[in-house]
Amino acid sequence: MYVGNLNHLVRFLPDYVTVTETGKVPAMRKNGNPLKGESLFVYWQEKIYSGIDIRLPFEGQVFVDQIRLTFPEGSKLSGVSLFSGEKAQLLRKYSPETGHTISRPQIVLEANYETDLLILTLEGDFASVGLENLEITGSYGKIELYPTPVKAEISQVRVPVSRFAGFRSDCPEGSQAAAILGRKLGISLAAQENGPICFCQDPEVAENGFELQITEAEMRIRASDLRGFVYAAETVVKLLCQETLPVCQISDRPSMAFRGVHLFLPAREEIPFYRRLVEHILSPMGYNCIFMQISAGMEFESHPEINAGYVHAIEQMKAGIWPAFPHHQLAGGKFLTKAEVAELVAFAAEFGIDVIPEVQSLGHVQYITLPHPEIAEVAASDQDDAAVDTRQEDERPKFFYQHSYCPSNPDSYRILFDILDEIIEVMKPKKYVHMGHDEVYEIGLCPTCRQKTPATLLAEDINRLHDYLAQKGLTMMMWADMLQPVTKYKTYDAIDRIPKDILMLDFIWYFHMDKDIEDNLLDKGFQVIFGNMYSSHFPRYESRIRKNGVIGAQTSTWVACDAEELGREGKLYEMLFSAQMMWSDSYTADLKYTYDRILKAKIPTLRASLLDCTYPSSQEGADRWIVAEMPAPETTAFAVNRLCRSVEFCHTAAKKRHRIPWVPLEVIGNYQIRYTDGTTVSVPITYGGNIGYRSRRQNEPFEHSYYRHNGYTTAFMVDSDETRTPDGGYHCVYRYEWLNPSPEKPVESITLQRAEHCPDDVIIHKITTL
Repeated sequence: MYVGNLNHLVRFLPDYVTVTETGKVPAMRKNGNPLKGESLFVYWQEKIYSGIDIRLPFEGQVFVDQIRLTFPEGSKLSGVSLFSGEKAQLLRKYSPETGHTISRPQIVLEANYETDLLILTLEGDFASVGLENLEITGSYGKIELYPTPVKAEISQVRVPVSRFAGFRSDCPEGSQAAAILGRKLGISLAAQENGPICFCQDPEVAENGFELQITEAEMRIRASDLRGFVYAAETVVKLLCQETLPVCQISDRPSMAFRGVHLFLPAREEIPFYRRLVEHILSPMGYNCIFMQISAGMEFESHPEINAGYVHAIEQMKAGIWPAFPHHQLAGGKFLTKAEVAELVAFAAEFGIDVIPEVQSLGHVQYITLPHPEIAEVAASDQDDAAVDTRQEDERPKFFYQHSYCPSNPDSYRILFDILDEIIEVMKPKKYVHMGHDEVYEIGLCPTCRQKTPATLLAEDINRLHDYLAQKGLTMMMWADMLQPVTKYKTYDAIDRIPKDILMLDFIWYFHMDKDIEDNLLDKGFQVIFGNMYSSHFPRYESRIRKNGVIGAQTSTWVACDAEELGREGKLYEMLFSAQMMWSDSYTADLKYTYDRILKAKIPTLRASLLDCTYPSSQEGADRWIVAEMPAPETTAFAVNRLCRSVEFCHTAAKKRHRIPWVPLEVIGNYQIRYTDGTTVSVPITYGGNIGYRSRRQNEPFEHSYYRHNGYTTAFMVDSDETRTPDGGYHCVYRYEWLNPSPEKPVESITLQRAEHCPDDVIIHKITTL
């Protein structure tokens, strides 16, 4: 098991550098080994207009992620190509503009390929070519642990898990982790005086870290806190294979203090899903906090009109009478009882995960101003209308809901503090409360507020909330956009008038991809968490996360907390990939294909656990029956006439289609399942859900920052089979397993019904019943 730089596995000899056309070894001005940072340089006369091939054989089969090339001064290249194997499968080609040479001193060629031989071709076209440094990244062996641990020594010796049937612990935290370990291993772990699993509290172990040792006789886990014990238990579960565990010694700890995910309060019927999300993704991936957005999704005894107004707005929205209410997916458009919210917090706490309430304030407070229009921040001309709430059905959505409360109105804080008290009482945050404060579009509008500058109004509001929380022993968090000088807001001067202990979540990095805008906050003495940190788009992560004062990151969802929407928007895959970025200080974007490869192998099991179902395809010896295999394009109906528990569709889309964030996926066809009793069920074919474009690699993020919130598609609910085309591209076939809701009824036939607007898009490779 190895992930990282592969240079040490490559054999390099002078004879491995040859002229492409002749195969001869040229005379060179410099004959160093670029794998060791030594230059090699070939005069143009030695090759005329032919290329130079550099053979890079590995000591065995490896997975190559990408290679980084650095060129010496004086080297003029017209192109660079990367091939795999003796048959020269093209992996990547880099060409500058026509008639030009490569002007960059360094380029990266992405391989994403398993091989034992790379061939690098440098083309000069009557120019000298050279290579100063060559770095190859990738992996080899079975990758058992993800996120990547600090240190892991795993032997080939394996021990039956049944040998570890009891535990002993010198602290309650160890016993709590033992309960999680026993449940996940599927064995009964009883407390015993000399149990083979030992949980030992050791203050010398790093915070949230652990030391794990498994021998043939016992398992020893050392940690200083609950999280360390839980992460050790999760690591043991990851090592489990065929009811055995390896003899090993592992030392691990997270690199960042805050490793968070933002979630909406789940709908009541999605609470079981939320629990599975915590247990099967957030805890194993090392997350330690959930930023839970509350809005009107929790029962407020002090202000039931807030809950009632929210529910009514959603009903009106669904009826087509009112426009969409902001974040209407929260709590399923209803609200949870206090007891239900407390249970969400308590369940996460079992795994050492803190639930930090996110209470939208100043801006995004439509949930308050809807039942209380009298506190809305509006201009004088709108004041009377807002007070009596005279909205009409045909009013523009922009002005339908009031975005901000008036910071000069004492009633704004009376209401806000009432609900804040209830939230704190129910959720019992250990230290932090997130008070929103992003995108405050309406500020300084009413006659009273216009007497002060927007920056003064913002600073006074922040200080008031900060002091209120401080009286309760709590620390304030907030979104940082209103304090950034790179925005159009007139409030950034407030940054010099507020306490420095407020934790800043900086999320508008995606509007300034070329700048490290967190420096504006760090230079003022604030600590920063990267908010809305998305692995698909965040630039220069490795350097920015190591800055003094940057203490964590948080990935956000902004959709309903359920499998369908989180899967549709690529959020489940995002959580998995971002976990490596937050946990491991060895993370590098140079290994993005390696991480993706690891995740693809793990996702089928995670999907079954998250959806609480058993896929027949995952069971050994499952009875398979191929219904269709590469049929003619006009073939759309296939006879089955048998019982089946599931159907696996291997298909791909012939054309690239638009992906619009936040909206339901486009349906490009249906599979009509007909039972022998005449009943039917339809299986929608959704572009970006259970099918994708054939010439696009699965999980390849959309590049434009427009897709920053939704960088991935077809990333969790389906698997893929990818092959490389002769020109170095991809051919991707998506495998979607549909679980039959009526396995007791024989299936008579399966018919593909293509959508009228895209009659040729769906290409079937194989249909298999199980």
